[in-house]
Amino acid sequence: MGRALYLCDETGFTLSERAPEVRAPGFDFGAYLKSPHFGELQTGSLADMDMEEGLVKLVKEAREHLSIYFRKREKEKASSLIQKWKNEDVYPFRDNEISPVTKQAKRIFNMCAVTINDHVKGFDDQSRMTKALSFRLLREAIEERPQEISRLLSEVLNLSKEKQKQFSMLLDKTKLSDILGAVSFVEHRISTAIGLRSLVCSEETRSTMKERQHIHQIVERNPWLFGEQFTLGQSESSLTNALREHLRQLKIDTRILEPVLVSGGKNARIDLLLCQSNKRSGRDDDHHLIVELKRASKSLGYNDFGQLLKYAGAIMRDTRYRKTNVEWSFWLVGTDVADDLDPLVNSNDRAPGCAHIFKEGNGKVWIKTWGQLLHDCIGRHQFVRDKLNIAITDDEAVHYLNEIYPDFIPQAAE
Repeated sequence: MGRALYLCDETGFTLSERAPEVRAPGFDFGAYLKSPHFGELQTGSLADMDMEEGLVKLVKEAREHLSIYFRKREKEKASSLIQKWKNEDVYPFRDNEISPVTKQAKRIFNMCAVTINDHVKGFDDQSRMTKALSFRLLREAIEERPQEISRLLSEVLNLSKEKQKQFSMLLDKTKLSDILGAVSFVEHRISTAIGLRSLVCSEETRSTMKERQHIHQIVERNPWLFGEQFTLGQSESSLTNALREHLRQLKIDTRILEPVLVSGGKNARIDLLLCQSNKRSGRDDDHHLIVELKRASKSLGYNDFGQLLKYAGAIMRDTRYRKTNVEWSFWLVGTDVADDLDPLVNSNDRAPGCAHIFKEGNGKVWIKTWGQLLHDCIGRHQFVRDKLNIAITDDEAVHYLNEIYPDFIPQAAE
């Protein structure tokens, strides 16, 4: 049968054909994309012009939907195959083995075993005893002797020479435990970002996500959400303690006797101070980020901006903060922005989202939505995510957050 993506008019009549260009091992299919736009192109003899903007967009979206569909089918196929092995009593893991190391080994085993089943001719036709032995040896190699996996796959599981060489070269450069750790690291970041986005942006859960009880606790433990360069400096700190942390980061030994106060002589507390960790060019490369968080159900308004502007002004005016050429960013973060802030976030003389630039010093005040922030964060991990073929749904990501941060997820979102 093969594979094809058929372009049809609104009646379903096929006008043209394209290659699906999706990863779908083991599947032959025909997909039909209907749109009156294709009929209009046919009238103008443009049906085969692949550079036409509307056609390119529709075909791209169709391929994306096909990719999502076949990833789901692959996952279902793998789950069915693993259940079959469990029923045959050849699967080498038991359901009660739940330690973090075993869970990671099980995930790698599943990927290897399903791949072997798909690519090694006659593997599934082997006797129960042979399959059980092969799987037991594969698990042992993954957990105990990763350096022997290449030989094991060659002698017992009969992978192709090219796959053996790739696996062997990879294990010559790093340990399997480090590969597992890297995959887990990337998956944690993607799951955290997708899960947090779902919780704070979904109409079903945003009303339950409180600022300090939920959002602050998750963000405090994951400062990379704001950029790879940032680490946590202070959490729920006074401006005076933020100054002490600032000077400590710069290795300046100065005793702070007088507090840092906002206009009117009052103390103030910031939610988060994040500090740049990778300094390539010494002191001039320092960058501090002050983050002010709001509950998910609240639209950011002018009063919220004014609050952060007071904090920012106190820092930018205080000469003790200005002993070095440090870049300061002040972020007000929420789910959406009220109309009264629109002139600030969409000014012609500033970058989108930049609400204020201090005339003296190197400081800017930004208004960010969670949608923008987490979209950028997920985008930074997209390349690795695609290469590892990591597919995580919103529900899976929220479930993951509930597993690792059970005290910081509202019950309604579990």
